[in-house]
Amino acid sequence: MKNSLYKILGVLTAVMFMFSCQEDTDLYTEVTPVSSLYAPENNAYMNLGAQSSAIFEWEAAKAADNGVVLYEVVFYIESGDFSDPLYLLPADGRGLQRRLTLPFSELNKIAEMSGIQPEESGKLQWSVHSSKGLMYSH
Repeated sequence: MKNSLYKILGVLTAVMFMFSCQEDTDLYTEVTPVSSLYAPENNAYMNLGAQSSAIFEWEAAKAADNGVVLYEVVFYIESGDFSDPLYLLPADGRGLQRRLTLPFSELNKIAEMSGIQPEESGKLQWSVHSSKGLMYSH
């Protein structure tokens, strides 16, 4: 009787172990889009010859699981197609913060990529993509 009880307990433990070790395949990857861009303001003029930085700031996005949201700042030419970005950069803190500090020297390179030559005036558009930073396939 004692051996039978141990066998039953062993089988129950094994079954519980199997169910407790199953992978949680429900990944909550939904994140709200960034709805407000705070800085720089629309049509802000920046003298890219200065030794300074541009600060880009935006409203926080929310993750479905209340977890961490990653941000990526996306640049487009003025009449650009939002599905074809010119340049992408992670936000400060490796994408974790709601701001990007971008030296004018790097912003100058992005402007040149868009066709704006040194000493010329031009416009760029920017936006922010929010995500959970997960890439997976089924």
